[in-house]
Amino acid sequence: MNFGDRLKKARESAGLSQSELARLVDTKKQNIAAYEQGRAQPNNKLLVNISKALNVTIEWLTTGGGETNFKIPEHVTIWKSQISHITEEEKRELDKFIRELLAEADEENRKNAMDVARVILKKGKKKKEK
Repeated sequence: MNFGDRLKKARESAGLSQSELARLVDTKKQNIAAYEQGRAQPNNKLLVNISKALNVTIEWLTTGGGETNFKIPEHVTIWKSQISHITEEEKRELDKFIRELLAEADEENRKNAMDVARVILKKGKKKKEK
């Protein structure tokens, strides 16, 4: 399995399209496609961002060594179980937001972002009840 195969496997395991991954790591969908097809390689900064977004190590992506965790963290699974009342587009946006949140290094920013996510969920519940 080469880099492109591992990237595709990790992306699909994370439930992301090429476009969604590209948005998360601030690149173009065409770049993600080129990486998966073996026509190009990401620079080091982008490689770090991809590994964070997909919850895999750089070592696993580049060589297949080391550990990887394709499972979505439990708290994300819990969030997803509580969002049946919002549209698919809202779910994708919330999922993207949560992935970005998990990659955030600053504890205060994570807390603020979680508060925003809670407001989104509450608005959706009120909208569904009407």
